[in-house]
Amino acid sequence: MTKKKVVESLTEEQKRIMQKASPALNRQVGGDFTKIDSSERKQLLLRAAPHARQPSMLWTKDRKLTKKFYVRRYLEFHGQLECEFADRASRVLGEVDQELDIAGTNDIYFNMRCEESTVFFHLNRRAISSRNGLLLVRVPSDLYEIQRRAQLRYRSNGGDGFRIESEVFSLWLEDLSILDVSSGGIGVQVRFKTDAEADAFKLAEDSRLHFHLDLKVFSFLAQGEVRYLRKATDDETGQPVVRIGIRFVGLPQETVEAIQILVLERSYSRLREMFTD
Repeated sequence: MTKKKVVESLTEEQKRIMQKASPALNRQVGGDFTKIDSSERKQLLLRAAPHARQPSMLWTKDRKLTKKFYVRRYLEFHGQLECEFADRASRVLGEVDQELDIAGTNDIYFNMRCEESTVFFHLNRRAISSRNGLLLVRVPSDLYEIQRRAQLRYRSNGGDGFRIESEVFSLWLEDLSILDVSSGGIGVQVRFKTDAEADAFKLAEDSRLHFHLDLKVFSFLAQGEVRYLRKATDDETGQPVVRIGIRFVGLPQETVEAIQILVLERSYSRLREMFTD
């Protein structure tokens, strides 16, 4: 008698849990964006935050408002962070409240430096307050770690509305899509009808190109360097495609930070959607 496959013997609930725990999760939200389950790891990172030499960042949805700050102290007993801004915290909160009222949301995001890593978390407005010119931030139970040595990459599912325009791709605009975005560059894909057409597409590695990138909530002009060109088969349509990796060249720091914020926010939203039945 043939043994029943393990996956077929799982209940629907077990299948969902298995899917959430699988490597596919990191492929969809970024391989270096992971929830911290270890309480010891959480405490280690939170204790390191006041010693970070680089500023951390707070922002509201779609980076409508961004503020840099330093963690002055971690109040472990109270589960709070004391954060110092260039301006007084009460004034910063006033700007945050004004932006949240306009946006009709209470969502605030934090990207906190912890020396060897960065910690990301999301809070509602009621979890932050001010005292003596400092911002008091209540540490949530869900913290996510982003390894600083890697650039977190957001994989677009096609519904994000990301677009790229360049003379290089002018003949294939309808068949052009953005696969992933990071602060270091983008991955794009050109779809072809036949293998011969895909084989005929040429773009020299290390060549430079200028393009306009629209990430829905903001757009910019950029210069890029072609890092790789690979012919493949589209998983959904079976059509031949060419995938191209493009590294940003000379991107302004404010644009780099804007992309990092977008990638973090979208990765978090994707993760939350995947864990919501």
